[in-house]
Amino acid sequence: MVLRPSRSRSGEDDPYVHWKVRLFGAGALLALTGMGTGLGWLVWAGMALLGVGLGLRFLPRPKEQPKQE
Repeated sequence: MVLRPSRSRSGEDDPYVHWKVRLFGAGALLALTGMGTGLGWLVWAGMALLGVGLGLRFLPRPKEQPKQE
């Protein structure tokens, strides 16, 4: 039996997706730069940014305001 995840969207867009991408990029860049230069604190700073980006996953989604006509 093959597990095939559903490709349909849940109907809700992630309001924090832009921040997640930015934090991931900045964290990866800092960590890789720290590894290349041998600066441990820069690696840890990059890992901290990656952790913040991961933490955005657990923030509650803002409630939608009812549309007034």
